[in-house]
Amino acid sequence: MRSAEEAGFDVLQVVSEPSAAVLAYGIGLQDEEELFCLVYRLGGVSLDVTIMQVNSGMYTVCSALHVSHLGGDRFTKILADFLAGEFRQKWKLDPQESRRSMAKLMAAAETCKHVLSTMSTAHCFVESLCEGVDFSCNVSRARFENLIAQNIQEYLQPVRDILEKASLSNSSVSKIIICGGSMKIPKLQKMVSDLFPEATMFSSINPDEVIAVGAAKQASFLSCSFDPDCEHLSMELPAVSKPIFIKLSGQSELKYVIPELSPVPVKRIHTYPVDSGYSEITVELYEKERIDSDISKLLGKATLTELNGATQISVEVNINNIGGLHMTLTEPKSQIKASLKLDAPS
Repeated sequence: MRSAEEAGFDVLQVVSEPSAAVLAYGIGLQDEEELFCLVYRLGGVSLDVTIMQVNSGMYTVCSALHVSHLGGDRFTKILADFLAGEFRQKWKLDPQESRRSMAKLMAAAETCKHVLSTMSTAHCFVESLCEGVDFSCNVSRARFENLIAQNIQEYLQPVRDILEKASLSNSSVSKIIICGGSMKIPKLQKMVSDLFPEATMFSSINPDEVIAVGAAKQASFLSCSFDPDCEHLSMELPAVSKPIFIKLSGQSELKYVIPELSPVPVKRIHTYPVDSGYSEITVELYEKERIDSDISKLLGKATLTELNGATQISVEVNINNIGGLHMTLTEPKSQIKASLKLDAPS
């Protein structure tokens, strides 16, 4: 914000990048849908993965992950090294011994990478690459995808990590938004999409422009004219003050179910697999001061009995508008239930 002000801009509002990305596609603005949306942004030098909760046009960041060592520049370097090898094999000269030659090759590889995002073949030409020798080479998209294939899994792991952090399954995410220049790569788009076979991927807006489009839409709201006689009132929304977790018997890991600052009333339903040999299972309810805190406080627990070979249970956590908390456990086949009710703190 300070940088914008120093550049001479009058800053009226700041919007987060994931929120701008969701707003760019207008998700949740037309109907009262409640869903989870994954925003995957891959720039030149970093990767950001964010899970957004969308509820009737209200956007809440459930979990976010920033990876500073993964970016599109790595793909450029892989392609540049390949081109250097092609040049070395043909001319017996090594451009990797010269920083100037590699700088030229990196620029050419960057251009080649962009062309391959839309074309099946790209021509790479560098004048006087090394010791006055020109370089000319054709690269196919298939070759480029083969070069980066073994690295792509590193770019998918943060998605798995953030789902685990938020205690969500792949099927919980119904929308995917890709943004950032490096997300023009078709192979990478497909790999991210394949992680969520039931979700809809939004890619109609140029990935370079998604966040800018969302920010522009938010700016348009600020410029809308309103009835001058309308009384402007500030509104305070009650929200969850601390993140809520659950833990299943036989497991040591806490599962994240309701983010802090979620507007209330709020309801979350999650399905978890259980060992078919269990005749009963206990679910404990916890809260933390912060999501990354190591200290948790037990709020209560409920036990579901007479499971008789059940392989999964449904856990519903509901917080009403005065802070009362209600947890219901259900075995889907037999519809056996157990519940826990906690009144709002006085």
